[in-house]
Amino acid sequence: MASNNNAKTVSDRDKSLDTLRGIACVLLVFYHVVGLDPASGLRLPWDSRYHAFNEQLAYVRMPLFTFLSGIVYALRPVSRGAGKQFAGGKLKRLFVPFIFVSLIFAIGQKLVPGTNSDLTWAQIPLVLILALRAPVVPCRAAACVRIGGCPRLFPSIR
Repeated sequence: MASNNNAKTVSDRDKSLDTLRGIACVLLVFYHVVGLDPASGLRLPWDSRYHAFNEQLAYVRMPLFTFLSGIVYALRPVSRGAGKQFAGGKLKRLFVPFIFVSLIFAIGQKLVPGTNSDLTWAQIPLVLILALRAPVVPCRAAACVRIGGCPRLFPSIR
């Protein structure tokens, strides 16, 4: 088995970076639990201190994720000639769990009463197709950027 020179053990990881990533995750979960407005999430009234706290973090959560992503990629850049290995690792670590979580979420939406979904069992596989709207092959068509999908793969979204 080939060794990866960029692989780090748990003891080699930057604990402050991991802590910031954990805080960013908790803030994002908090946002979704509280909800955007009184009609979503925990359905708390506008004057709730949780909504106020949520609003004050609006300009912190996602920029923090973006900033941390840049740092993580800068710490472990792609080596020349290792693009396929890098992409394969990302596919395995991100895409496979994404598919699994998407299916669990869609099934949960179907089974839990009162959710904001009217999915039929036959539509559950379509959730994955909709989640995969991003181009599988590189597409530089302006429409891909403008509408978030690839018209070559999904002609109906032109």
